[in-house]
Amino acid sequence: MPVRVLGADGSGSNANITQGIVWAADHGAHVINLSLGESGLMARLLKGGTLNQAIAHANAKGAVVVAAAGNDSTVLQPYKVDTPVLVVNAADEKGQPASFTNFGAQNAVSAPGVDILSTLPTYTTKETLKDTSGYGKLSGTSMASPYVSAVAALLHHQGLDPAAIMRTIRDTAANPGQVLKLGLGNVDAAAAVKAAAAKK
Repeated sequence: MPVRVLGADGSGSNANITQGIVWAADHGAHVINLSLGESGLMARLLKGGTLNQAIAHANAKGAVVVAAAGNDSTVLQPYKVDTPVLVVNAADEKGQPASFTNFGAQNAVSAPGVDILSTLPTYTTKETLKDTSGYGKLSGTSMASPYVSAVAALLHHQGLDPAAIMRTIRDTAANPGQVLKLGLGNVDAAAAVKAAAAKK
């Protein structure tokens, strides 16, 4: 279900984002993807702000909330530590941290976020100056977060509750080199689904 909380220029208020999360949860969303990437000083202010309560509300309604870490190459804990949110860093095609990814959020995972085919506006914007086909490659944690949301949806279909979904994604993430910027590691959809099936 698409819930629009940002304007055409990509900006939006905390109040609108909060209302969007609550609305989605109240209307039956099982997974909520937040490709917003709050960062810098604003993120530190948000740690005590309304998004934490909205995410907790969604979790209580049975929804898993997945959020992009942001793209400022900054060490960041964007939400309160006890907020039930799965933060996603970005990795490149080799599974290494993307140069731009934020990192440092507790129990964050990583997913592909470099040169990801995405939908784009069919009118002229800074991203579509040369191509208004409606598709193009983008990079960012906003590209990585939907990958993890998709895995969460697979695990919801397996019958897991939000806490079990987040735990399974985190437990099966791969980070053999213990690379700090990858958090717990790159998400492994196959391993997560297999682990969920084993719990039945």
